[in-house]
Amino acid sequence: MIIRRLRLHPFAGATDREFVLEPGLNVILGPNEAGKTTLGNALRKVLFVSTNLTKRDTAREVAPNLPLGGGDTIRVSVDLDSGGQTWKLTKSWGGGGSASELQIPDGGVISDSETVDTKLAELLGLSRGTWEHTLFASQGGIGSALERIGDGTALDDLNEVLRRAVFETDGVSIEALGEGIAVRWDDAFGRWDRDLDRPEGNRGLENPWVLGAGLIVKAWYDRAQARAALEEAETYYRELDDITGRLNASVSEAETLKTWVEGHADVATDAEKRAGLEARLAQVEGKEEGLRKISKAWPVAEAKAEELGSKAIELTKRAEALSAELQQAKAWEAMGRKRATLESAVELQEKVEEARQALADTSTVEAGQIETLDSLEQERIQLHARLEAAELGVTFRAHKAIDVESQAGVERGEARSLAGGESLEFTAGARVVIRHTDWELEVRSGDIDVAGEEARHHEIVEKAGALLKTIGATDLVAARKFQSDFQKKADQVAALEQQLADLLGEQSLDSLQAEVEPASGAGEPKRNAAEVAEESGQTVADSRNIAEQAAEQRGRVEEWEKTYKSTEALLDQLVEQRA
Repeated sequence: MIIRRLRLHPFAGATDREFVLEPGLNVILGPNEAGKTTLGNALRKVLFVSTNLTKRDTAREVAPNLPLGGGDTIRVSVDLDSGGQTWKLTKSWGGGGSASELQIPDGGVISDSETVDTKLAELLGLSRGTWEHTLFASQGGIGSALERIGDGTALDDLNEVLRRAVFETDGVSIEALGEGIAVRWDDAFGRWDRDLDRPEGNRGLENPWVLGAGLIVKAWYDRAQARAALEEAETYYRELDDITGRLNASVSEAETLKTWVEGHADVATDAEKRAGLEARLAQVEGKEEGLRKISKAWPVAEAKAEELGSKAIELTKRAEALSAELQQAKAWEAMGRKRATLESAVELQEKVEEARQALADTSTVEAGQIETLDSLEQERIQLHARLEAAELGVTFRAHKAIDVESQAGVERGEARSLAGGESLEFTAGARVVIRHTDWELEVRSGDIDVAGEEARHHEIVEKAGALLKTIGATDLVAARKFQSDFQKKADQVAALEQQLADLLGEQSLDSLQAEVEPASGAGEPKRNAAEVAEESGQTVADSRNIAEQAAEQRGRVEEWEKTYKSTEALLDQLVEQRA
């Protein structure tokens, strides 16, 4: 999310003031009481404070920001860019009522305050606490905000956004940014003791830092040299005043000596020649001393330039190796989410296979079979009810012992042995049958076709029994349970397959494995990208410093070669000066 425009109309000391922010870093400067804090307060109000406030919240959030010139309402508008689209938000609080309005990119308007707050929370991405305590930290709260960043608490959502930005900024990673900042920090603060406010080790002009010295240390040395030059100049002027006084005193003495010199012309001539010879001798001796120093420094500079050059090459190779290691660490971290997705997908695939096997092991009951059983059961119940409704009362009495078979209603026949005088009592629906080897007695109701309906009843029972046997169930309830279990397992398979499809998206499990496994084959790096980036930045800085020192030494040698040709020629000049 990017803030493009902020308007206060009115808010605190601003009656109608607009701020337009450009792409990149925006810095707002101004003296105390210029309105910088008011601008931050207005931005916080429009982003985080709802327009549904209690009386107490209104006194705390609104009253301190009412217009200084009078009025009971404050209003703030902000334009936000998210995903290349612009959202226009306006909120107002006051005695005449509070209101929220969010104009969405397609031109529609949302005016319900709760809906506006919900949509705004989605655009902001981070929790209100993270914004207010970290990204909106005041000058006095920077210390505590840095402590929270240091211990990692309450920043999980911010951490996720920053990690996601690594993959959404075309290669400009957090590590690269940190590396750039580290290099610029070293360029500025190298060898500077911030606690003592002077160079590290309290090293002054008599022993200045060269290796690793930053801009601040160099500027400190420049200032120290300028101060020393000033003190030297002041001393010079004081000495000049003293010399001027002595010179004036000497003028009169010179006039006296002039008369004496004119009387001693030969002596004066000899003194003049001697003065010229002494000056020439001093010049020759000075040049000899300079040549002697150069003759000593020349081989030292050559050796040092060679040593520093070798060290710079080693550091360059080390920097290249670190760069390769950094790329590997970044690739590993970038592949981390896909590895997690692959692990979840493999686990889901195993569950899908288990569910499919469980479905294959479950008895299959077709819906038509259940419907047939239902239909047969309903018909059987109706037949049984009609047969039982035509109720008969029958008494059969034997005069002597007899063996018979009896059947009451739709029940199955039963063999019986009766003694003389023993009776059988029947209360049955529709029909009673008593069979003997020599005869058969049938009593039935004349209202229905008993034989036909009994035959149909038996047919239904046998047909239902055969179908239940095919299914493997004992009755209709068990058959329905088989169908329910099969449907549940089928639904479970479908749900797991859908979860796997949602997890993989348009990618297949095989293609994801083909993408992740080669990257994982190299193994997890020994260090994370941040650690490698830190060492890489330091190595690059050291390599640059060493290369600069080597170039400085080579420059001295090249200047001497240009002036003196070689060390042998320099020694020849030194001998001539001595002669």
